[in-house]
Amino acid sequence: MKQSIMAVVLHVFVGLSAMLTASAADRSKPNVLLIMADDLGWRDTSCYGSTFYKTPHIDRLAKSGMRFVNGFSAHPSCSPTRCSVLTGQYPIRTGFTSAAGHLKEKREQLEHKTGPGFYRGLGPRSTTYLDTSYYTLGEAMKDAGYATSLFGKWHLGHKPYIPEAHGFDYVRGGRHHPGPPGKDPKRQFYPPWKDCETLDSNLPANTHVDDYITDLAIKHMKEMKAKNKSFFMCYWPYSVHAPFQSKPELIEKWKKRVDPKDPQRSPTMAAMIEVLDQNIGRLMKALDKDKLADNTI
Repeated sequence: MKQSIMAVVLHVFVGLSAMLTASAADRSKPNVLLIMADDLGWRDTSCYGSTFYKTPHIDRLAKSGMRFVNGFSAHPSCSPTRCSVLTGQYPIRTGFTSAAGHLKEKREQLEHKTGPGFYRGLGPRSTTYLDTSYYTLGEAMKDAGYATSLFGKWHLGHKPYIPEAHGFDYVRGGRHHPGPPGKDPKRQFYPPWKDCETLDSNLPANTHVDDYITDLAIKHMKEMKAKNKSFFMCYWPYSVHAPFQSKPELIEKWKKRVDPKDPQRSPTMAAMIEVLDQNIGRLMKALDKDKLADNTI
């Protein structure tokens, strides 16, 4: 039977958590870094067959581990995906069946009785928050003795349903925002930030949010090493979620490489993917530089 990739990943991490809890006294726990890109298509990386987008750092990561080439996602959009990864449950069980984690109204899952005429069928109305009654991956890793942290997107509810209530001790980003938290709709990847007290708005105007959270994540890894603490870090960048914006110089670079005959030909998406790839490369480089790579999953 084919399983959801997310279910497989979660089984691995929960199993790891249980194993480490049992043996924490007599072994050094490996660090765990869980990277989740947002709305990245399955063929948008070089190692999965992209004919236009380039992802050398992600490709390097793929070569060093295992690629999944035949699997299913629990859901195609953001809030349900994150909820499934954190709880190990299908979206229909938790009630998160759409990208609704930014809605302020506290909704419960309900059955729709009617719908627009263009609907081919009726599904449930999604909940808008991850209830704190669920035992999450963050809590499991915290119970296993890890320093837990989350950098980037959350989109699983307004307060009090924030990462800190689900086992994450150190959070940068991590609020209800459905995409990047910039106030200016034309520059949502750039400061100042809207309703996000965990991010500093006093930054240069050209500071891309994913560059910024990567800086913070690297700093946090260094601090954990200095304190001799094993860390479980969720690095969940805002790329490549809408709005489709990126660094102007990268967009211009990719415009010159467009092949009209190639179905993959968006210079803006190529620039967004390059930002994602560069920052994953920075994380990998930092792990190598600080001699953490050999003890990090």
